[in-house]
Amino acid sequence: MRAILIVFLATCSAAVVLGQRSATGTLRVSAQIDGSLSVVFTASSGPTVYATGRNSTTFTVPTVGGSFSMNSAPIAAGDTTFLISSPFEIEVTRANLLSGSYTLRSWLNSPDPVHSWLIDSAEISKGGNQVISSHEFYGVPNQHTLTVSGAASALQNLTNAITFQVVAN
Repeated sequence: MRAILIVFLATCSAAVVLGQRSATGTLRVSAQIDGSLSVVFTASSGPTVYATGRNSTTFTVPTVGGSFSMNSAPIAAGDTTFLISSPFEIEVTRANLLSGSYTLRSWLNSPDPVHSWLIDSAEISKGGNQVISSHEFYGVPNQHTLTVSGAASALQNLTNAITFQVVAN
């Protein structure tokens, strides 16, 4: 008789537990999706650079002999001046940002008082942060040109680095 009583109590407790009503309620979830930028920097015969950030990103690109190319042209005997022109493009894509365009800024990492370093028409030789373009569109390769010039007698220190900054408008 004892064995029957134990089985009956175990069966009744399971029925009481399973018979309870579940609680009702509302679950509210709020989320904020962070915006982001993705940059691809491409120069002729140079390394492709990738950078990402939330609403801005900064990246540095080395220069060799005053250009982004590893194969800069040598100065010929008798030349009194030189000019190196190196095209490049920057493509910026965005996700979850309200802005329709971005500002491109740049500066030379080590100021160069002897040579002229231009990106498009912005002088970056002094090393200060310069606006290259205040309104570029996302999703298209934007063309730019690095131009370095100076006296042929002052060819030392043409190896430098340029920092670019992309900021969502």
